[in-house]
Amino acid sequence: MFSKQITDSKVFNWFEERLEIQALADDVTTKYVPPHVNIFYCLGGIT
Repeated sequence: MFSKQITDSKVFNWFEERLEIQALADDVTTKYVPPHVNIFYCLGGIT
């Protein structure tokens, strides 16, 4: 179990060094989303 936690941490750190995913995750999770929004509403903007 301990080695699994270290592996997860190393993998996260590897991605974080290259992609800066924590900043992206913080930006996405702090935005207000209206209650009526669903996955199709979100994907409509992409098309």
